[in-house]
Amino acid sequence: MNEIKTARKYAFKLLASSQKSSHELAMRLKQKNYSEEIIKAIMKELEAHNYIDDNEYSDDYIRKRYSSGYGEKAIRQGLFEKGFSEKEINEYIGDYLKSNNVNEAEIAELAVKNKYGKTGMKKQKMVYSRIRLFLENRGFSDDVIANWSQPSQSGSD
Repeated sequence: MNEIKTARKYAFKLLASSQKSSHELAMRLKQKNYSEEIIKAIMKELEAHNYIDDNEYSDDYIRKRYSSGYGEKAIRQGLFEKGFSEKEINEYIGDYLKSNNVNEAEIAELAVKNKYGKTGMKKQKMVYSRIRLFLENRGFSDDVIANWSQPSQSGSD
C-alpha cells in the first residue's frame, strides 16, 4: 500500500513539471522499478481523473510543433518517440489537419525567415544547401523543400 502511494506521488511530480503521454509516464514509473501491477493501477487512476489524456496531449504536441516551425515528418517522429503507434499518429495528425488550416509551405517559409532573415527570403545561392538541410531537419516534405532548392528566375523572391 505504501508503494502505491509513493508511485502516485512520483507520477504527480512528473505531471507537475510537464505534460506526459501515458506511455512516457508508464516508462518513467517502470524506470523507478515499480511493479507492472502498480503501474497499471496508477495509470488507470490517472486516466479516470483525466490527469493524463493522450488525445489532448497529442493535439497540444502537434499544435506546438507546427507553431514552432516543424513539419509533419518531424511531428510524426516525435509522437512515435513519445510512444504512440503509427495508427494513433495517423489518426491524431489527420484529426488535427481536418480541424486546423495547416499550410506546410507557409510554416517552412516562416521558419526559414526566422532562421536566416532576409538572406533566406531572397534565396541567395550560398544558403540553399543550408536552407534545404534546415528544412529536412525540421521534417518538411520534399515538395515543400523543393521550393527552396533553386534560385527564383526573377531573383526577387
